[in-house]
Amino acid sequence: WLLSLIGSGLLSAYGRDRFRFRHSLITAYLASLSLEDEPMEKLYERASQPRWKQAVALSALYLPLDRLAQARLNAPVDVLHASLFDLAHWLKYAPQNAAWRGAALRQLTTIYIAPNQYPLMRKRAAAALIEARDPSVLFILRKAVRNANPLIRSLACLALGALGSADAIADLRVLINDSESAVSLSAGMALGAIATQDALEVMAIAFTEGSEPVRKAMAE
Repeated sequence: WLLSLIGSGLLSAYGRDRFRFRHSLITAYLASLSLEDEPMEKLYERASQPRWKQAVALSALYLPLDRLAQARLNAPVDVLHASLFDLAHWLKYAPQNAAWRGAALRQLTTIYIAPNQYPLMRKRAAAALIEARDPSVLFILRKAVRNANPLIRSLACLALGALGSADAIADLRVLINDSESAVSLSAGMALGAIATQDALEVMAIAFTEGSEPVRKAMAE
């Protein structure tokens, strides 16, 4: 049985009479099953341990993590917002009707668009919004591309590209000619990531008819 699992690539051997799953997600999923009957205090403990991070997130597939998530939302804010960014990872697996979903997305959005914000935190918040895989994130980002802050606009472009939604092409078409070259480049990269026929046509037009910085951005 072990040989068949090793031969299929699911398990790999290391050391003497020791085996591990080749993909860490399989290990994390199986570990998450052990959390189903754990008391809430044990879940709190596991959630704070780095090696259990993925397993706790996957447990949101079948466990209501409302109390645990609310505790994270109400925790004292640390400079890196680590507790909140963990919630974005949980959102990816949690049901759409999770009671804490709206509050987590609002806090992530606030960090992302706050006028006085460290660039690193702004970038991490944008990445967390993408990771949450929530339908409302598209609306948040399409609004962010109109923000006066060029970094917010640039990150919104990249995030829209990561989401790959064709609905964002109209917004990105305008930002191709943004006054900030970083935003133009981000818009071009996003269109290239979406890669539909309409997106590529916008890029082609910008490459042939745009200003020199815009053509350079499209080439890159």
